[in-house]
Formats: sequence, C-alpha cells, structure tokens
Amino acid sequence: MSLPNNGDALVMLAAAVTLQLARSYNADELELMAAFFTVLGDNIALWLARLPQDNGESNQPCK
Repeated sequence: MSLPNNGDALVMLAAAVTLQLARSYNADELELMAAFFTVLGDNIALWLARLPQDNGESNQPCK
C-alpha cells in the first residue's frame, strides 16, 4: 500500500477516515478501534526502532 508522501494529505486522509468510522460505528466500537490503533501504532514504532539504522543497510522487513 502506498500512502501520500505529503504531511497535509495524510492529515486530511486520517480526518476523512475518522469521520467515516464515526458515522458507521457506535461509541463502544469506536473506543475499541481507538485502543487497537494505539497498540498498532506503538507496535509499528517498536518495529522501526529495531530496524538497522541508515548505514547503507536497506529497510527491508526483518527476518
């Protein structure tokens, strides 16, 4: 999946997705999704922290 490389576009995309989700789910479901996406974001940050630094090594997924 390719995401926009523009910060403004990412913010607008996130806002649009948030509005669509808010209109489609109740408060309990939204609370669960919010917790899930928080954990997902934390795990992505942790994964990135263990990738090799930019010393000529590629950022391919770790095996």
